[in-house]
Amino acid sequence: MAGSEAMQVLERLFEAYDDKDFAKYAELLSPDMVWEFNTMQEPMRGPEAEMRTLRMVADAFPDANLSRDYFVEDGTGWVAWRWRLKATNTGPWQGHESTGRSIEIVGATHARVAGGRVLELRYVSDRLTLMQQLGLLPTSN
Repeated sequence: MAGSEAMQVLERLFEAYDDKDFAKYAELLSPDMVWEFNTMQEPMRGPEAEMRTLRMVADAFPDANLSRDYFVEDGTGWVAWRWRLKATNTGPWQGHESTGRSIEIVGATHARVAGGRVLELRYVSDRLTLMQQLGLLPTSN
């Protein structure tokens, strides 16, 4: 990864995520951060929503493998990248029992970093494909 402050902070964030070191991950989030997911009506403030989501994913998909590529940085602290999540659902997921099914979805994240912390995380992912792969929604033929 590049040597900018934003990329250095994100690299530490990725390492903490991959190691499931949620305490280290939380330390890299600003207390005033903005967190948004494409299925939300309004963004949330504070790291709590991000941390709840991380734990929920870790519990539902303990073997999660998250790869990241195609980084774009604008020089003002904003970084965007594509990610791919491969995992098996072996725990409860949003009110549903474990399905035992494997998933593979792609998405993108935009992050803003300043002062050594993440100030904004904005995620976009293919929720429809995820629900279909879990067998929770029908697939089209």
